[in-house]
Amino acid sequence: MADAALSTSGMMRFAAESDATEFIVGTEVGLLHPLASKNPGKTFYPASEKMLCLDMKKITPPDILTCLETMSGQVKVPEEIRVPALAAVDRMIALSR
Repeated sequence: MADAALSTSGMMRFAAESDATEFIVGTEVGLLHPLASKNPGKTFYPASEKMLCLDMKKITPPDILTCLETMSGQVKVPEEIRVPALAAVDRMIALSR
């Protein structure tokens, strides 16, 4: 049971707009620091300390910089995954504008 099931940006917005001061967050524990940083006076608890995305931990800022500088690191996915994934990314970008 959850008050909300949201994307990362949705969780950030929900926490900022909520009058609540304490939240149990059921996502990758790496999101707790940005949530707390952007919401002083609010406390965030992980639903489980074991909620780690090992693939996300493999990506580092230097890796991202190299990819952007060299335009390398292309990810290929099947078309049936690419199309709905692109639609989701487009919606997220539209919400940030």
